[in-house]
Amino acid sequence: MKRDETVALFLQGKDAWNAWAETMLAKKAELEKAGTWQVNNPGEGQNDATRGWTAAASMDLSGVRFMTRALADAPEKQAGSDEEVSAPPEGDVKTLVVEDDVIGFAGFIFPWRAWFESAQFHGLAWFESAQFHGEARFGSAQFHEQAWFVSAQFHELAGFESAQFHEQAWFWSAQFLGQARFGSAQFHGLAGFKNATFKASTSFRRAKFGDKKKRQDADFTGIKVERAFDMTGATFSKVPAFNQADFAQAPDLDDVRYPQPPFFRFWVRGWEDKEKTVRRADPLKADGAKYRHLRRLAILGHDHENESKAFKGETRAKRGTEHYPWHAAFWFGVLYDALSDFGRSMMRPFYVWAALVIAFAFLYLWTSNAPFDGCAATAAVGLGKNLAAWSEAAYLAVKNGLIVIGLGAESKINQAHACLYGGSIQEPVFPPGPSFAQVGQNLLSAPLIFLFLLAVRNQFKIK
Repeated sequence: MKRDETVALFLQGKDAWNAWAETMLAKKAELEKAGTWQVNNPGEGQNDATRGWTAAASMDLSGVRFMTRALADAPEKQAGSDEEVSAPPEGDVKTLVVEDDVIGFAGFIFPWRAWFESAQFHGLAWFESAQFHGEARFGSAQFHEQAWFVSAQFHELAGFESAQFHEQAWFWSAQFLGQARFGSAQFHGLAGFKNATFKASTSFRRAKFGDKKKRQDADFTGIKVERAFDMTGATFSKVPAFNQADFAQAPDLDDVRYPQPPFFRFWVRGWEDKEKTVRRADPLKADGAKYRHLRRLAILGHDHENESKAFKGETRAKRGTEHYPWHAAFWFGVLYDALSDFGRSMMRPFYVWAALVIAFAFLYLWTSNAPFDGCAATAAVGLGKNLAAWSEAAYLAVKNGLIVIGLGAESKINQAHACLYGGSIQEPVFPPGPSFAQVGQNLLSAPLIFLFLLAVRNQFKIK
């Protein structure tokens, strides 16, 4: 059915539309019963009877600019949102003014293909409980007000590639029985997919949920996914909610970006509102649960990178809300965060370890009795006329920093002590102060070496 014919049918109202749709579905059933229904995988008819039916049953509303009467009468609204959009050329646009407060497709039945490519919805787009028996194409469509697809059923492909939702997009309890494609879609308002069902492969590749100026929630709570779920490169302005989501296969979260809570929160107290019904810590605790469910999905897919990112977010969300400064977990979390980025950074613990080596080398040299450029005790036994004290202090610091790794026999350690603190190679002096300092260096170096090795393991997925 051509666009003008589709528009004319739409203007007759839902009853006339659904009566026509039921007639078309009945004709399809007759073709199937007679054995003349033949379509290929893309849905193209393979004989005259099938081709005739698919042509008559397809609905074309591509490029239509739907406007409610209230917006049509307000000139400043007719151009749509101030945000940058990819509108179709004006020659391809057909403006349709709806004499209602909403653009109503609620309960509409689409017997075959529904084309809404590059359509514009200026007003609430109401598709609640709509049934799409064929492909539903909303690619590059513009929803300037709320888009309401609650309980909608998509029996075949649902294509929302590059669609822009400028206000809330509601897909609660929607059923996607065919492929669902939201690649590069932009959700400038809340994206609600709570309790939606995805039966076939689903893609949210490079989709954007909110932005830095307007942070928005993405709610995937309780969704049921039975096939592949691809979110590669998706960007979230707030941590997404996958609480109680059920995935038959591990989702693809490669290069997914979502914000992290701030590094340090001392103690979050007080109330969000004057009525004292919501504590300021409650939203932060809720975020902690969201990060925890993201970590669960990452574990399901053996995704160590996203597992550690989600653990980082969960721990930071608890800092100052569940972990308080008088709890050991608070300070262990701070140190784990600062020293290794939760096991994700190899260089942080290495740099701190190297700084400790330098600091203890200066400490050993400062507490020694030897001149900076010579050691008489070692020169006397033929180990060098002026063996540098600073090099012996550096050796001792490196040796203690590595804890268990050799770097020489006991005689070499004795030589360093004899050079720095006196005595002979056979009987060097071990002053109490420097000896305790060496024990302290061992204790400080051990967790840093552990964190470095942990980061190596996480980086290279070593089990």
